[in-house]
Amino acid sequence: MDPASIAALESIYDHVDDIDIFPGLLSERPMGGALMPPTMACIIAEQFSRLKKCDRFYYENDLAETKFSLEQLSEIKKIKLGSILCQNSAALTKIQPDVFSMPNELINAQVPCKDFPRMKFEKWADREICFIGNEQLQRGHTTRKSPCVSCTCTNDGPKCKTMLVGNCESLIKQFLFTDIIQDMACIVQCSKLIRERAGRL
Repeated sequence: MDPASIAALESIYDHVDDIDIFPGLLSERPMGGALMPPTMACIIAEQFSRLKKCDRFYYENDLAETKFSLEQLSEIKKIKLGSILCQNSAALTKIQPDVFSMPNELINAQVPCKDFPRMKFEKWADREICFIGNEQLQRGHTTRKSPCVSCTCTNDGPKCKTMLVGNCESLIKQFLFTDIIQDMACIVQCSKLIRERAGRL
């Protein structure tokens, strides 16, 4: 703090621990290259961090119930503040890409509003069906893509995962051997039996 600020606070408060947060914040010198002093910057950063991490609807959260698909996130991230200002102003026809900085013909030249990207909302259309191979699957249903891989139709499209093979003998009886040897998940789990079977063919 500047000596004049310290003197002003001393004239009002009996002890440094009694200083109210707001006059204390305004009395600090701003950080280099910033408008805010360090304590205020710390408080605001902490607030935004908690808002982001504790908001279950925050757009980058990875919660299965509320998260966006990768395609939807891509659409969200391509939109800049300039796009939003253009789309919500009847008078604005052009604006600089970095709206927080002054226009500069060399590094921040103004761009016509029509040149800003717009969000494609069809990425939010619910998927009622998925195509897995030649099979059409209703959302929420699961099918086998191959002997050792299952796929579920989700809002984000098909989600596939390796199945745990409990009994390789049963697997070979249940599916064509030609299909099994084309499935890497089966080969990894039942390699010994597959080699033995292949040797007898």
